[in-house]
Amino acid sequence: MQSISAGIKRVNLDVLDAHFRQALDVAFIGISTVGEQVVIHVEDSFDNVEEIQRIVQEHDASELSPRQHTRQQRQAAIQVARQQEEDVLVLTDFSDVDPLVRLLARKVRWLELELRDLRGLE
Repeated sequence: MQSISAGIKRVNLDVLDAHFRQALDVAFIGISTVGEQVVIHVEDSFDNVEEIQRIVQEHDASELSPRQHTRQQRQAAIQVARQQEEDVLVLTDFSDVDPLVRLLARKVRWLELELRDLRGLE
């Protein structure tokens, strides 16, 4: 294995890793960072250092990987849901229902309070 270093100020390792995997295929082993250096680990037989330099120079750290994009969409959906569900469950709304439903409402209320506490909400 050989390790090739390249200077880079901002890096999105998920995206850069995906670009190297696509471009270098089986010659690519992995990637790591040390300060403002990215270290690309490739097979000993790899000899196209210019390709590595090109990929690093073309790298856009603001680009999101599919996984990061999905996570960002999920976080946005959670934020919208939080804004829509600001009210706390009122147990008295369940006083005239089946005892099992009241038990479930109490459990949901308890979980809601625990989550609000974990998030530091009043």
